[in-house]
Amino acid sequence: MPARLVAFVSLALVLDSLRDLAGPVSRAVSVIPLIFAVSCLFQLFATWAAFGFHQEFSTDHPAKGDVLSYRIVLHNGLPFPASIGLCLFHSASPLARVFVPLPLALGAKEGLGRKMEIACPYRGVYSFGASSFAFWDPFRIVEIEHRIEAHVFHVYPELVRIGPVLDALAEGSGGQASGSASADPTVFESLAPIQDGRGGFRIAWKRWASTGIPCAFVPGRSAAFGLRLVLDLRPGGAAGEEALAAEDLAVTAAYSLLARAAGVGIPAEFVLGGDEEGIEVSDEAGFRAVYERSTSVLFNDDRFPVSAFSGDRSAILVSAVPIAEARGGLSLYDALEEALSRSRPVRLIAAPSPLAADREKRYALAAAERLGGDDRFPAITALDPRRGPEDLIRAFSG
Repeated sequence: MPARLVAFVSLALVLDSLRDLAGPVSRAVSVIPLIFAVSCLFQLFATWAAFGFHQEFSTDHPAKGDVLSYRIVLHNGLPFPASIGLCLFHSASPLARVFVPLPLALGAKEGLGRKMEIACPYRGVYSFGASSFAFWDPFRIVEIEHRIEAHVFHVYPELVRIGPVLDALAEGSGGQASGSASADPTVFESLAPIQDGRGGFRIAWKRWASTGIPCAFVPGRSAAFGLRLVLDLRPGGAAGEEALAAEDLAVTAAYSLLARAAGVGIPAEFVLGGDEEGIEVSDEAGFRAVYERSTSVLFNDDRFPVSAFSGDRSAILVSAVPIAEARGGLSLYDALEEALSRSRPVRLIAAPSPLAADREKRYALAAAERLGGDDRFPAITALDPRRGPEDLIRAFSG
């Protein structure tokens, strides 16, 4: 701007120095810069006062996966052309999409419109709409800007219907709400050869097939009824949309399990990241309060989810971190193996990125075979984000 201003002032001074060369004509020419400057300023401030706009959104409550339609209409209310300007747009979303600015050069009483479609494929907070209008004079010496508050949308995670397998796992951590420590077949403790004269056992078919020795599951004992659901908030290691797909699947799994527990009256403790204690959720009202804060859950906690491997309740850990990846000298598989060796009822649901899904599913199947456990709900279950929540629904269908 200083260079343009210096050029304009220099031109005005040169013309002013010529005002006595040709009588009235030169004097008229010398005042042209002043008239031009006053006219431009008048046009600029008149544009700022008379300019109008209107924004429309197809919905105020988009769901995950929706495509939001957006329309903006701009209008110059002046009987003469408006000053040149530019319309900028907000762009705050998990995808970090950038919208192309809209040039403004409206004639007298002229309007201008633009339509856009905004995809909401992931959970999170989205900010859209016009962010500002800027107008300036032809030399861009003076500029006026009008800022506009963003239109904020909260896109909540998808919830899916969870089957009764979760109920059995919760009952298996105590048998009764009173906290009795009776044996329960849903809690795995160990495997033992089948003995003659002993009935009421569940046969471990996979172990029988691999070793040739008929074996049965030995039920464990636990003292606390309910569940502890832990959502690991460590980043999974992927980037961009690969990371978003894994994190979204992990969040869907955790909150869907919590919704099932609240819906059937299972006391549940919901723990985020490396916190040692979580939020107690015992009914649907408590779940809604937790669910409404789900858009602010960020995968930026480097702490290991230790709470999944302590306490008396059956625990389910949902994580986007690779199963065998050691961080700080400890992997999820190592922690799970050690917990199961202490008869700690804990299960892992892995939510890998799409590129890592095949590898993680193969590893999970092999690891679950080594660790043993309940055939209905193995020690490790890997989901595939390319299939959406289908694997999650199938794992808990019973």
